Amino acid sequence: MWNGEVVKITTTDTAFVAPMSETVPNDDGLKTDEDGGITVTKKNKHLLMNTNKLEKMHNEDGWAKEEYKTYTPVMTGFAPSQEEILNLRMKGYVLRGRIVCSDGIVSNADMENKLAEITENDVQESIKDFWDSILWYCSNLNLKAHLFPPQKFNINDVTLRGEGVGFPSDSDKKGFPHGDYLLKNNTTEKNVDGVMIITMCDNPRCLKMSTIMLQECAQGRLSNDDKDCAMNYLKNRNIYHIKDLLHGNTDLCQICIGYIGKIGE
Repeated sequence: MWNGEVVKITTTDTAFVAPMSETVPNDDGLKTDEDGGITVTKKNKHLLMNTNKLEKMHNEDGWAKEEYKTYTPVMTGFAPSQEEILNLRMKGYVLRGRIVCSDGIVSNADMENKLAEITENDVQESIKDFWDSILWYCSNLNLKAHLFPPQKFNINDVTLRGEGVGFPSDSDKKGFPHGDYLLKNNTTEKNVDGVMIITMCDNPRCLKMSTIMLQECAQGRLSNDDKDCAMNYLKNRNIYHIKDLLHGNTDLCQICIGYIGKIGE
């Protein structure tokens, strides 16, 4: 059962905060300064050391101000931490583009900005998508694949085909890097501030569905049984991962990748 823990979501291993409870400081469990940014402590000091430099680059050089642009570590001059990007957002900076952070983790600011503008129609669509996903898992064949997942999937021009519960559109498929996607051992963890991080699928519609379901849980709009079902799904589904330190990592859930990839031998 979900215990109401504070959760931070990752998209493309990208970090952003989903509101969890009005009783949690700043809705994300992080201590904040007067400017809204993360309070620097002995535990997180090394993760926030470049914040001022990033602020200056954003204000004076136009860094992270262009939509649909990937800001690689080469372009930035270094690989910022997830916490530094989160710190900027909490201070009120509106970031744009895809920012490749340390270890290839990507902060997809464009996607986060879109998710901040969801409507009630988006919510209803995503709730339907979620229950379609649960039904997919409930079939005998797919349940077996979930319990005994293949260790890798392969994506290439030939295997980019088909539609399914994951709803990868033709345009989205073109953005998925080719290669072997390996099964991740862990899809949840807690950072130095005690905030739980959940790895999310990078297929845009699936990401929207997962984010909305997490917010529905946090806002108490689901029954306890449905809330437990949603949190169990988001925390325990199989996620496949391909690493790219320059252009950023990609994560896809088993449902989405199962419709566009071929199971690796």
